[in-house]
Order: sequence, then structure tokens, then C-alpha cells
Amino acid sequence: VTSAMSADFSALLTAGRWPDGFDPRATVLIESEPALKSLGAGQPGRARILTYRTTEVVVEVQSAEGGYLVLNDLWHPSWFVDIDGADAPLLKANVLFRAVALPGGTHTVRFKFQPIRGAISSLAGARAAR
Repeated sequence: VTSAMSADFSALLTAGRWPDGFDPRATVLIESEPALKSLGAGQPGRARILTYRTTEVVVEVQSAEGGYLVLNDLWHPSWFVDIDGADAPLLKANVLFRAVALPGGTHTVRFKFQPIRGAISSLAGARAAR
């Protein structure tokens, strides 16, 4: 998709409805401040799943302007993502799915489920919050 909006997912669940004007075909809702607010009226990119396994999903993405790849698979803190082999921030999208911000061009995006790394990251985050 080519645009993103920040959203309070708890409030959305309480309200039981999407924000007014939200179109999931063009916009992604994310909990944090969007890396890319909007790319204007650009054309959405193309995505092709190359591998879909229990612990790994690999997607080839082509987009002239960039945007967000939204994977309608459950978000979990033990999922990680890289773009062309470089770690990237995994975003919680549309309340319970995964997304990643992408620059323009052709990229290979790899979502990896790594429970040990996820546990270590969660523990480190809990300690930093103290």
C-alpha cells in the first residue's frame, strides 16, 4: 500500500470499527508513527510470495515509489523481517498483522520467526523500561 496512518489499536478494538475513510487496499494502520506518511496517489506495487513456510515467508516486491508491504499473517514479537538481507523494523499492522516500510525498487523481503531472538528482545525491552 502507498500510505499509512498511526492508530490506537486498543481504541479501535473497543470501538469495534475502523477509522472513518480507512481503505485497507490503499492504507495501513500502524501503532507507531509511520515511517512514510503517504506516497501520494502513486500506483501500488506488486508482491509475489516466493516461499511460505511455518517459520519463514519470502516475498518479492516491486514498487517504483516504495510503500508498505502488509502481510495478513498474525503479528508476534518473535517475527523479524529483513529487506535484501538487512534487518528492518517489523510493524504491527491493522491491529493484528505484519507490515514493513519499503523503499522504491525491487526487493526481497524475508519474514522470519525466531522465538529465542524474540524472547531475548522482549527481556531486553522489559529491562530497559525499568
